[in-house]
Amino acid sequence: MLSRVDTVEVDEDDVAEYLRILQVEMVPIMEAAGAGSGGILQGVKDLGTPVTVQCVWTCEGFVAWNQIRRNLVLDPDWYACAEKLNRIRGSGLRRFYGAADPPQRDTGAGPAIRRFETYAFLPGATADQRRQLADVLLESGQRIPEVNHSAVGWNRSEASSELVWEHFFDSPAAYRRYMVHPYHAELIDRYVLADSPERVVETAKGAGLFGYRCSGHPFLDGDPFLAAPARIVVLFDLDADVADIDELSQRLAEACSPADTRGTGWGPNSMASAWYDAETTLPGLPPRWNHVWEAGLGAAPSDDLGETIAALLLEAGARTTRTLHYEVVRRPGARA
Repeated sequence: MLSRVDTVEVDEDDVAEYLRILQVEMVPIMEAAGAGSGGILQGVKDLGTPVTVQCVWTCEGFVAWNQIRRNLVLDPDWYACAEKLNRIRGSGLRRFYGAADPPQRDTGAGPAIRRFETYAFLPGATADQRRQLADVLLESGQRIPEVNHSAVGWNRSEASSELVWEHFFDSPAAYRRYMVHPYHAELIDRYVLADSPERVVETAKGAGLFGYRCSGHPFLDGDPFLAAPARIVVLFDLDADVADIDELSQRLAEACSPADTRGTGWGPNSMASAWYDAETTLPGLPPRWNHVWEAGLGAAPSDDLGETIAALLLEAGARTTRTLHYEVVRRPGARA
């Protein structure tokens, strides 16, 4: 049995409303998603200090938790309820207790997956909190065997995304093993899920999660594309066949050549709507961008490169675009 325990501080005048929201609104949402309610505890009042409230949710293990998380993320009521709780509570902690599941035996084959997550931080997030999330993402490559070439970057474009996490998986099966890994639930989700008392990022800003499938196994140790010190990532919405996008890719690479293009990659943005298992398209709005293009650069791009790329995409008929560029930060000693 796995228990997720949230321990928070709430001003004494707000405790009754906080408990009401938990009991009347959040408990039905969590139970509908598949979680069990392990109880709600309230600390002693009338001490002249914030009151501690502890809430426990239970499930069979991290595989079950992954299913619950999917159900919550697809439920707009969960976001609304989480926001009500966030406005009332003060500081808090989220921790999981219980044994990890046995190693997953999902070994299906499939194409490699290039994947990105981007984050915009909450107003008031400290420099230490920003670094903590970046460090957790970097460390994932050491803690989760399936996460390859994990790196981060601080976006320098005008897009609202601030932190970019880039990595890839050998196959959809490898991605599914990542999704149920304890490090994912305990460390990464701690800082990003909408209802976490330790959340430091916005839930509706930034480019979100996106990625594409790669034919063959293009990302090898020492590849100049991966080892490049800078990256530019372009998201765009465009109806075109493969030949047309291949030509567009070449034009984008030429536009980046003053920054020393060291390789490119692109593909349909399959991961934005298949983030649960890398194969199943989940319900909801279609992705804002249906293609991802990226280039490894030997130098930081000029300030006007984004405008050049936007013009090329507009000329090609793209409806919406987003450009990110950043210097790639890798864990010391990690493979490039």
